[in-house]
Amino acid sequence: MLPVVALSALCACAQLGPGAQPTAASDTLATSAVLDELTLVVGASADASGATITFVRVSEDSRCPTGTTCIWAGDAIVELRVARAGSSARQVTLHANEQRAREELAAGLRIALVRLDPYPSADGPIAPDAYRATLSVSPE
Repeated sequence: MLPVVALSALCACAQLGPGAQPTAASDTLATSAVLDELTLVVGASADASGATITFVRVSEDSRCPTGTTCIWAGDAIVELRVARAGSSARQVTLHANEQRAREELAAGLRIALVRLDPYPSADGPIAPDAYRATLSVSPE
């Protein structure tokens, strides 16, 4: 299992691959090696091979809540911002539903949504800042 790095008192945290190092008093993470997998909370960023990946928000979450019966599995849409120094940031949209785009190429990286937590339950909606997106990041 990968180590958990606390980024702020609000538990803005990320799980990092080998060689990743947190920067002091920041929600940005720096790494000297390619990340295999990382987990970001909403608003947190990580550096991966010279590009900064920021988890902007979950713009939609229609996944079928546990404890209910649904006609289809639903989907969740994760919005990321990916930027490389010297070029403009690119908006990346990834889907939790396997029938939709779960990966995208940006800033020389292949970024894929591995998992979005927590999973909805019948108890009520998920707070926007409670989401954790686990991403797979590799060179293009």
